[in-house]
Amino acid sequence: MFLILSASKDTYVTNKIIDNTYRVTDTNIGVASTLDLFKLWQESTFLSGSARVTGSVQELSRLLVKFDYGRLGALTSSILNINHPSFKCTLKMFDINGGQGVPSNFTVVCHPLSHSFDEGIGRDVISFKDVGTANFITASYNSDTSTNNAWFVSGANASGSLGDTNIDIIERDNVGASNPNAPFFKEQYFSTGRENLAIDVTSLVSASLAQKLVNHGFRLAFTSSQEWDHKTRFVKRFGSRHVSNRKLRPRLEVTFDDSIIDHHKNFFFDLSGSLFLQNYHRGQAAAIFSGSSLTPLGGQKCMVLELVTGSFMTSSHVSQHTGSTNLIGMPGLYSASFCIPFVSGGLVHSGTGWSGDTIRDFARKSGSLTFETYWKSSDRTIGFYTGSLKIKTIERSAFSMTAQRLDLVVTNARSSYKKVEKVKFRVFVYDLDKQRSAGRIPISIGSEILDRVYYSVRDINSGEVVIPFETVRNGTRLSTDSDGLFFEMFMEDLTIGRMYTFDFLINDRGVEFVEEATNVAFRVES
Repeated sequence: MFLILSASKDTYVTNKIIDNTYRVTDTNIGVASTLDLFKLWQESTFLSGSARVTGSVQELSRLLVKFDYGRLGALTSSILNINHPSFKCTLKMFDINGGQGVPSNFTVVCHPLSHSFDEGIGRDVISFKDVGTANFITASYNSDTSTNNAWFVSGANASGSLGDTNIDIIERDNVGASNPNAPFFKEQYFSTGRENLAIDVTSLVSASLAQKLVNHGFRLAFTSSQEWDHKTRFVKRFGSRHVSNRKLRPRLEVTFDDSIIDHHKNFFFDLSGSLFLQNYHRGQAAAIFSGSSLTPLGGQKCMVLELVTGSFMTSSHVSQHTGSTNLIGMPGLYSASFCIPFVSGGLVHSGTGWSGDTIRDFARKSGSLTFETYWKSSDRTIGFYTGSLKIKTIERSAFSMTAQRLDLVVTNARSSYKKVEKVKFRVFVYDLDKQRSAGRIPISIGSEILDRVYYSVRDINSGEVVIPFETVRNGTRLSTDSDGLFFEMFMEDLTIGRMYTFDFLINDRGVEFVEEATNVAFRVES
């Protein structure tokens, strides 16, 4: 799964000196189109009363940004395990080059905020005359008590450990951490100053989803040493959530492996594979009820799967499926994983009488062998489903690095989707080189089953890749079931009014290649 969370609020706070006469510590820039990170050192000799202040005059800004984790929290009860290695969250912010000079060789540090902030409605980034919160002194305004909630140290700069009171940012994690006082912040080094920001904040997001850390957002700033050294850094500019170009808005990219790989159509001798069973109650996924007490079956080893052919029978434990990232269990979805060696004993029933062939003899002649499958209660007294499974011999040939010629068709694509929809796309794979026998009556051609296929989403008009191939953590890997390939995605990750299509990355026989879904062109609507 690949998700894009948009910022729910952002701004920056500053103590900049204006016209060499006053500091704008109470200014708000909540709806400005940019987030400006800067530090000025002795660029001003500003007046305070009748005394001219000289020497160490520092002016700086710090960025504040927050994302709503509601979508992620909802998924933790179904397909998401925040502790799985495939779960990753990347905070991304995008450079805006307006022709201005930029600093170089600096580090941006990202801390989780310890209390909330208001975005505000200010927009004046020239004279900074829009007074409001958040600002350099005040974090938020309490309308119930008509009071301001100030930062504990101006500029949101009071740091401490997770669980401490009277702090603005969390520097260390000492709550249940294996390494007490472990750093609780993330950093990125900028060499040229033109780079985009991309910081791995997985541990910080996970802590919030685990209710260990309250999500108040992040503070981004130069390191403390760079804020106080004798050097000016002006200005590193990122797009805010109010910039007109949506591609430049802050985002949290979330990836995790939610793929389900069912081997009903491509099970091989000597290779471990998985079979799945889905149960529905009136169209809704639900646990199977068992026995007179109608006990819902769930957890580990809650059923048995028997495979039978002739005198051969083997069985495997069945568990409620937890997927690769979810530990809770998916309602009504069960799976069994097993391997049948090619040299297994037992006689095979040929269909016209008992054959004297073993599994190995029969499969060698025909290239495959069909087993009856029986999904039963753990005590084997109640049957829930009967089906079949064709197990094939492993494909072998002379060495060749030539991939198949494949055509991938999304069979259920529409021309438009609502922003609120979660859509399951089904993909049919047609082998253009496969030999097929002619016949007088229509025949149903099944989809080819490929083990590793990944999707990406591309803007048709601009050519921009909105959701890239994510192969390291299988974030965009297609799933397989008894009907072929499929994947799911949320339409809210895409921009309303734009036209999109899919590309597919296929890894087949050691060759990677990309195929375009030529039949897909859809728009997202509100």
